[in-house]
Amino acid sequence: MNFLNILLLVCLLQPSSGLSADVHQDNIWDTYADLRSDSMKINYLLGTAWEKARTRPALSLILLDTLQTIYRNNRIDYKKDVMYYYYGIVHKNLSNYSLSQSYFDQYFQFHKKLGNNRHLAVVNMALANLNSDRSMWSESMSAVTKALELYESLKDTTGIIRASSKLGFLLLQLKRYRDAQVYHNRSYQLSVALSDTTEQSIAYSNLGLVYEKLNLPDSALWYYEHAYMIDTQQQNKWGLVYINGQIGRLLYNLENYSDALPYAKNGYQLALDLEAPNLITQSQLLYGSVLIKNGMRKKGIYLLQHIILDTSLNQALLELAQAHEVLYESFKESGDLDKSLLHLERFHILSDSLLNTEIAEQINGLEFKYDAKNKEMQIALLNSDRELSTARLKASRTRIYTLLTAMIITTGLLVGIVFLYRKTRMQNAVISKALKEKDTLLREIHHRVKNNLQFISSLLNLQARHVEDPRALDVLKEGQNRVKSMALIHQNLYQKENIASIGVKTYFEKLITSIYRSYNIDENQIQFELDIESILLDVDSIVPIGLIVNELVSNALKHAFPEGRSGIVKISLREKDDALYLDVSDNGIGFEESTENIMNKSFGYKLINTFRSQLDADLILDGSDGTSVSLKIRDYMKVA
Repeated sequence: MNFLNILLLVCLLQPSSGLSADVHQDNIWDTYADLRSDSMKINYLLGTAWEKARTRPALSLILLDTLQTIYRNNRIDYKKDVMYYYYGIVHKNLSNYSLSQSYFDQYFQFHKKLGNNRHLAVVNMALANLNSDRSMWSESMSAVTKALELYESLKDTTGIIRASSKLGFLLLQLKRYRDAQVYHNRSYQLSVALSDTTEQSIAYSNLGLVYEKLNLPDSALWYYEHAYMIDTQQQNKWGLVYINGQIGRLLYNLENYSDALPYAKNGYQLALDLEAPNLITQSQLLYGSVLIKNGMRKKGIYLLQHIILDTSLNQALLELAQAHEVLYESFKESGDLDKSLLHLERFHILSDSLLNTEIAEQINGLEFKYDAKNKEMQIALLNSDRELSTARLKASRTRIYTLLTAMIITTGLLVGIVFLYRKTRMQNAVISKALKEKDTLLREIHHRVKNNLQFISSLLNLQARHVEDPRALDVLKEGQNRVKSMALIHQNLYQKENIASIGVKTYFEKLITSIYRSYNIDENQIQFELDIESILLDVDSIVPIGLIVNELVSNALKHAFPEGRSGIVKISLREKDDALYLDVSDNGIGFEESTENIMNKSFGYKLINTFRSQLDADLILDGSDGTSVSLKIRDYMKVA
């Protein structure tokens, strides 16, 4: 009792701690002191630690430390393995991932020696959850696959439901939406067979998330509403926190901010009632964002800043990045540029960290392959389907066996052909998935480049607001337009189905519109005429061509039509006789200087001359009747 008295004294001297609140409210230690036998104390500490594991993990950790002292002082092993497992869960909830891993490993080794497959399945599920919390998708996938195999061997349908659900979640993170849909559907079917409404609700929620990722919001909302009805009937507060958040987030993304508000508010209040730090962070982020969109900026900004500043919360990198993004947009709209820039910088730093993590884990996902014999066929087809068949067709087993025997006899001659066909199909599926995931990585790289270029453009724009020198402003604007012309290329690449090529016509239309807006040109003053052939060019060709057009059009808008003169700027790009012919002309005031002076005097024309050499192009410049620039480009690459 000496250790207990010391611990109690320390707690009473710290009234602000979570432990002192529990000592005062729940009389944990008074109840503990009344227990006589070690087994009773162990059972009480284990039960209370588990009860507080999610809502008061710090208190749960102290209870487990007390339990460990009992084991050490009395040299007993009664339920010691359970303590390992609880330690792993609590440290995971406290984001102490390395410690959590070590305790799960001890629990695993303990039951591996005993050959207890049920406990091995449980700890593999725990490891899957731990690794997914760390965004280690490949390791999590490996653990949940082992758990699913063990649950199948035990014929544990509930375990199969939960492992399949986790597998679907992981596939969703790797953007394999249709594969995720298959596993969540199987979880739903098995939960219906068992009449397990709690698991049905989880399956509805997961399927809603799949359809949301597939950009089918109406279908997503249908599944979310069914999960909401079940959780409301069961008064499942944990489930209601998640489902309120999912519906609120979906409506927020659809810009239906007024309808999103009650769901976001309910989810946040329920999370506070449950005192679950991770749930509080997620629901607080949504509630704060929705408040801002509904005109309640002060309260919304306070909630988001609290996420960033409160180190007691277990904030995930994604939540922090999203909070900075919303605050950046809010301060930008209110005109507070200093705060806006601060949050923009933090958002991009966190976004880069997220992207690096996501790309690394997608590469891990590429390395993870379902083995054709031992995993893909067992997990994806036999395991779940066999369990579902057992639950539904148990009484018909003899008839099925008879039918299978007849089928084997009649199809014996086709076995070899079927085997080769299946083997080829599986190999093609593996190759197809690898190519799709490689395509995803390339898109993410172009997305990242586009984001970085946009960030540079934003910085130039913010800098321009603090510059009064007209000449310096022109230089900044020119630099911003050059950056935008390159950003448009990478934006088109990751948004298109074919990421190896750029449609010149669409790109030029967007580029000219962007330049037009940047100079605030009255459309009734200066008009554009485009004659662009629909051809596809690779990135190395379109970048210099786009920058040349940017320089020529910008030069025309700045110099060709002084004192409010009206006019026309024409851009033409045609392919003929294995060459591209680019013409940019205007009917403005033209110029009287020699072509050589113009090319050497202007920085823009120096850039054009550099790109002309890169493209192996001939250039003709004429300023007698307006300004006309023609290039014959020989070194370019088309994409079929």
